[in-house]
Amino acid sequence: MKLFLIFLLTFTLAESTSAAESCDIYIHGYTPDGTNYFGDLPRQVIWDANQEIEVSAPEVARKILAEIDTCPKDSSIVLRPHSYGAAQIHYILSKGFHFQETKSDHDYVRIYQLTDEVYAYTGAFHGTPLMDIVCANRITAAIAEKFGRSCVRTLTTSELKNVSGKAQTPGVPIHLITSSDRTGYYRTTGSVIAMHLVGFWDYIRGRRNQNDNTLPLYSTKACAHKQLLLKPYSTCEKLDTNYFIDFYHTDNQHHNEFLKDKDFMQMKRLYEE
Repeated sequence: MKLFLIFLLTFTLAESTSAAESCDIYIHGYTPDGTNYFGDLPRQVIWDANQEIEVSAPEVARKILAEIDTCPKDSSIVLRPHSYGAAQIHYILSKGFHFQETKSDHDYVRIYQLTDEVYAYTGAFHGTPLMDIVCANRITAAIAEKFGRSCVRTLTTSELKNVSGKAQTPGVPIHLITSSDRTGYYRTTGSVIAMHLVGFWDYIRGRRNQNDNTLPLYSTKACAHKQLLLKPYSTCEKLDTNYFIDFYHTDNQHHNEFLKDKDFMQMKRLYEE
């Protein structure tokens, strides 16, 4: 009898541990080709990132659901988007949260109901002034097209165009992973963003808008509005204070540098131990 109780307890604990395991799904950012974007990590959603969010989100949602179908039974679903992918997830969850009463079988609603949490890696919640330049006129747009990049107005800093003006509460905890390392691309793009929202004489005096060489910090921190953040650890009011959580910040890895670092990309397990 004693051996049976020990076996039963061990079996129960094993089942609880199994049920607590997470199934991670990765969603890439703005890129001409998302293949192996996160190295050899499993369950990568590959989608056309050269489209506006209203056009691309249905594709992203379908592919997320296809990956969820491959997850072990009873595992918790964790979405891990990067950059534009984080904007996609905010949009999908927000629409799912609001559609749940009227469109209960919608893909967005299903994802909202199935997702336990999100880890957003340098998310494009307010776009970037770099995309403002791309979209500025036909000439800059044509140059970008030669490099396989399109003008995507969802990724501009316009609050009427980017996801901050299109999505409200996500209804699911979104843990924000941010960076203030702007050394990539030979510091050129980081220098452009550092001048964003900074007056000429303030810039001369050393004021810099913090960024990760691709997105300003106020964007990746999901601030309620675009604003000047002067310090790497500056705080701001969130788009939704109930669900956006400052989780981890780095100042020695820039926007794309950590994508193939498995420990970094699975940091829930790493930092909760």
